[in-house]
Amino acid sequence: MSQLRIRGKDYQVYNLSLATPTIMDSAIPPTTKCIPGSSLSTEPYWPKLHRTIIDAYRHKILDVFPSSWMRLDPDPSIAAGKLAAELGPLGYYAVAFLDGQPVAGAGVLPFRGKDYVLGNTTKQTAAQEAGGPVHMPGPANSGAEEPRAIKDWELCCVATDPMHRERGLAAHVVTRLEELIREKGARSLTTRYIEEESGPFWRKLGFQTQAGAGGLLPKGFRNDSRPDGEALKNDIHFTMGVKVLS
Repeated sequence: MSQLRIRGKDYQVYNLSLATPTIMDSAIPPTTKCIPGSSLSTEPYWPKLHRTIIDAYRHKILDVFPSSWMRLDPDPSIAAGKLAAELGPLGYYAVAFLDGQPVAGAGVLPFRGKDYVLGNTTKQTAAQEAGGPVHMPGPANSGAEEPRAIKDWELCCVATDPMHRERGLAAHVVTRLEELIREKGARSLTTRYIEEESGPFWRKLGFQTQAGAGGLLPKGFRNDSRPDGEALKNDIHFTMGVKVLS
């Protein structure tokens, strides 16, 4: 509260912005929660997180992308199931919250191969990626050989609420996932992205573009499995970046 003098009279002025932080107040740190992918549908904030992810992507036409490109279904229940299936039994999703609301998220799972984005990948299991058998924890493995660490991981479904951009939230959840997989013995983290959507974001986080791992979906492209679907209205350049985790 302060005083303002106008034409010889003093007025009390209440500055509400001092008491009520706005969405642009970058001093408010986010809280982060990492959950198994299979838990997404049971989280009370999933409907809001689902909407955040949907709103975050510029290219929203489900029919046009190759079958291996993940775009969330408009139905929250269906979307939760499909995202959980993509993350698999070893994957996690990190969620950033501001004032109790989910405003950003990112998933991580064992690396599926560099050609997965085009649907041409050789099927690779988590055991193959780890270089040997993976033993899931539980009574059945009591006394068994210690699990071998999964060395190579990849990100998926990285999104920030458009109303909360330019605050470092996407970098925050990616960093949290890096910490998680480092603890599990990871040596690398891969991301696939569309240049027109991401710009220099991934390079700023230390991801190195991999020569020959990207490509172009030209204007007019149609998904072969949906020949009657809508065609792309503009070119989409996609690529892959890798970060070595020391």
